[in-house]
Amino acid sequence: MKTSLILTFALGLASTLPAQQQSNQHLASLEVPSLVPGNTATFRIRSTAVGQPARIMVGKAIFQPLAPPNGLLLVDTTHGTRFQGVIGADGLFSATVPLPVSLPVPAGFPVAVQGGVRTSSGAAVLTDRAFSVVSPSTSTDFTNNSAFLPPSANVGSGEMIAFDLDRDGDRDLVLSGDSGLRFFINQDGTLVDETNSRFPALENEIAFTVLNADFNRDGHQDLLIASRVDWQDMPMAAVIYHNDGNGFFGSAIGRTVLPLALEAHAIPAIGDVDGDGDLDILITDGGYHSGGQGAQNLTLLRDQGGLQAGLTGDYQEDSAFSSASFNQTGETAAGIDFGDADNDGDLDIAVARITATGTKNLLLTNDGSGVFTDSSAQLPNFLDKSSDVEFADLDQDGYLDLIFMNSHVSIAPSDSGDVLFNSGASNPGTFVDAGTRFPDQYDEDLQIRLFSLTADVDADGDLDVIMMPHEFFSSTGYLVGQPGLFVNQGGAQGGILGSFLKDLNFFHNGANPYGTFVSSGGALFDLDSDGDLEFYVGSSGGIVNPLATGDFLLENVLL
Repeated sequence: MKTSLILTFALGLASTLPAQQQSNQHLASLEVPSLVPGNTATFRIRSTAVGQPARIMVGKAIFQPLAPPNGLLLVDTTHGTRFQGVIGADGLFSATVPLPVSLPVPAGFPVAVQGGVRTSSGAAVLTDRAFSVVSPSTSTDFTNNSAFLPPSANVGSGEMIAFDLDRDGDRDLVLSGDSGLRFFINQDGTLVDETNSRFPALENEIAFTVLNADFNRDGHQDLLIASRVDWQDMPMAAVIYHNDGNGFFGSAIGRTVLPLALEAHAIPAIGDVDGDGDLDILITDGGYHSGGQGAQNLTLLRDQGGLQAGLTGDYQEDSAFSSASFNQTGETAAGIDFGDADNDGDLDIAVARITATGTKNLLLTNDGSGVFTDSSAQLPNFLDKSSDVEFADLDQDGYLDLIFMNSHVSIAPSDSGDVLFNSGASNPGTFVDAGTRFPDQYDEDLQIRLFSLTADVDADGDLDVIMMPHEFFSSTGYLVGQPGLFVNQGGAQGGILGSFLKDLNFFHNGANPYGTFVSSGGALFDLDSDGDLEFYVGSSGGIVNPLATGDFLLENVLL
């Protein structure tokens, strides 16, 4: 459903959509355009809540905690603009807005945007707040502020998440790794380690993956911890720890141990696969920190509430999914992501797989009820060694594209499916190689790509891509491997939307990189509440010196 409206920031509007959850991207996500006077802007919400009310709010950033179980309202709805509609059969609500030549907001000023959707269960969810800068600048720069990190940032890190842990309006950081979870709380733009008070030490086992979501629908973000091992290095089941409402966790507060349907619970993904308003969990058998085990490589754990008519928060293995032929190959599933590949309003699955010689990745399409079909024929015939995958709309055509993190040590970039574009309206859910739209030349710093992040790094209304490396040897024998920023050439760059160039100054001090390392994960988040995104990247050491750990924090400075 499309609307055409004139954006007016002086319009007084009262909110009638209550905020039941805050920052739950697994039920609704927001896409925000650039605000260039005289241009057309399209705001978009994605959700599996087809046919349900949706709202996009644009205006001044605020922080309004609502009484539990409600979440946080982060945009002023009384002095802003509001677009209303429903989530269409394609899983989208879009508001297309012709902007006047003169906006009542100065150039370079960030405008806050938040979306809301009412799910079929009756809950209303709010997306994260995003910022769009009016008449954005053409470049961004980063300052290395790693010296200001807590001392515990120097231990080996795993994957990490940035979200508002303590409901105070800013982003905090939760990191996994060799020492278990660490809780870095944002205090006026400085990260402070509060691990000892946030999580019981005796329960803080080694873990390399952590995700957040509101699993019990109380308005607070819970933690899903996976890639867990005990002190004898034996795999452990993934577990959900529930938030007490103030960002504290532990078994005394509440936890759910998930059924260990695989020999190892490595990499998880969270999403509502059957559209019933609760969150299901997909888990792989392997990842960077653990190899595949046995013939089955994925398990789908369904929340037994909703359509299952059981107890909400009780998770059971989907036996049909487990026994499907695509799930009995013996190949390692190293990375997964949920996304609506074919714009039919439900969540499909992309699987990054890895073998010694390379293998084709998987695309599993959903019939709407959570029954999946192998649709990998809709991917190009590349044999890759992939460690991660991400859905993202790189060219803003309303269809999700795919980013795979591949090894180029034995497979040339031209023979790899690193970035795949969705054919869109002409053939939804069929993907083609990006070709020259994304640099596919050999890059020594990114010979082995482990993880990706997508976000609007330069605040110009399109998605940029950061790829994170595995340290390796260069062609002349010295160590290389540092994160790479690929800037979308639409927006402020004035080029082709969905075409990318590498920023050669990123993660450098002059001609020298800040370091080379095995990247464990990263986060892009607004640490200092100035409307742009800082970059935190974790290190799990190097291949020559595994003890050379130390994370990096880069402050974003829009130019």
